[in-house]
Amino acid sequence: MEQFDPKRDLAARVAWMYYVEGLTQDQIGQRLNLSRPAAQRMLALAGAEGLIKVRLDHPIRECMELARALCQRYDLQYCDVVPRRSDETSLRPLAVLGAAKLESYLVQERPLVIGISTGRTLRAIVDEVSHVERPQHRLVSLVGIIAPDGSTNPFEAITWLADKTKARSYQLPVPAVADSPQDREHLQQHRLYRLVCELAQSADVSFVGIGTIDAEAPLLKDGFITLEQVNELRAQGAVGEMVGWVFDDQGRPLDTLINQRVTSVPLARPPQRLRIGAACGMAKFAAIRAALRGRWISGLITDEQVARALLEQP
Repeated sequence: MEQFDPKRDLAARVAWMYYVEGLTQDQIGQRLNLSRPAAQRMLALAGAEGLIKVRLDHPIRECMELARALCQRYDLQYCDVVPRRSDETSLRPLAVLGAAKLESYLVQERPLVIGISTGRTLRAIVDEVSHVERPQHRLVSLVGIIAPDGSTNPFEAITWLADKTKARSYQLPVPAVADSPQDREHLQQHRLYRLVCELAQSADVSFVGIGTIDAEAPLLKDGFITLEQVNELRAQGAVGEMVGWVFDDQGRPLDTLINQRVTSVPLARPPQRLRIGAACGMAKFAAIRAALRGRWISGLITDEQVARALLEQP
């Protein structure tokens, strides 16, 4: 349980009265003996602390039509589309949809194995997931949790999700990228690695991010590869990656030194079970399209601009 904070508790109470009970700020002030400005500040605090989750119960027709068309075009089992984004830097709209899909599995009574990758998008999705105790489920990481400097990956999402749900978590106890192909082979022989890898490959559903290979590449930002290596990969035709596996614009994995050092769970193509890729923004368009072409994913959550661009392709 989170440590009790009287101020956050009051903010949550005010938010509940305002959004759920439908009370005005004046009515809330009367109930809780607060001034109207104090009630406003508590609402603002609830928003800033992420205590308010906004979910619409009405599907947006155009986005649903785009999702259906993408399913047909790319043989997807599932697709959801976020309305056109005005803020190209915000992950929250995508995260809200991703959290709703993830929660649809978490609420199930039947014990499930849920695969989770790392990265900014997955962390944003997990941040939007509500606290709900689901100890019957098992969460398993698809990628090594250790950063190049020996620390835990700062965008590792599975620990935070396990804390929210009280589900058991299983993590690959290895660096995401080994120092050499020989080092990777040695790490993969470890009994614990094999156990977690087998569990990940049996996951009922998996959620993954899709990364670019450019100056904004997550692999570059997080220190796994250098800018020189990014340029080398691009010269070889690389446009994207998923849990570290680098592929070209047709989704074909490249025979590169990076792919020979990645310790992530090998991904079957096409996936044997639902694997949902979450990514948005036209900066990721080429990587998303390549992941679809290469059948790395069987589900997609993206935004309206990317969806339209995907459907405009011959």
